[in-house]
Amino acid sequence: MDMICVTPTPLGTDDLPGFVPPTAQDCRLPSDSINPALLSLAMGFVPYQAWETPYELDVALQRGTIFPSLDKPFIGEEAVTR
Repeated sequence: MDMICVTPTPLGTDDLPGFVPPTAQDCRLPSDSINPALLSLAMGFVPYQAWETPYELDVALQRGTIFPSLDKPFIGEEAVTR
């Protein structure tokens, strides 16, 4: 399936001398990308979170979350091997 490249013409460029609007040949999408014409503007996706036993309050304050599955501490340079 060929991908459509959505390249809107900038507002106010119709009357600019020498302006040539982009064509489909000007834009190539990787084969694994999503066609932007199929997406809605500003629509997010948040996966469903199943209920789980929350941390005790003192632990939750230290960890920054009450749910163990959301406990994703920043490890910074510890993750980088040199």
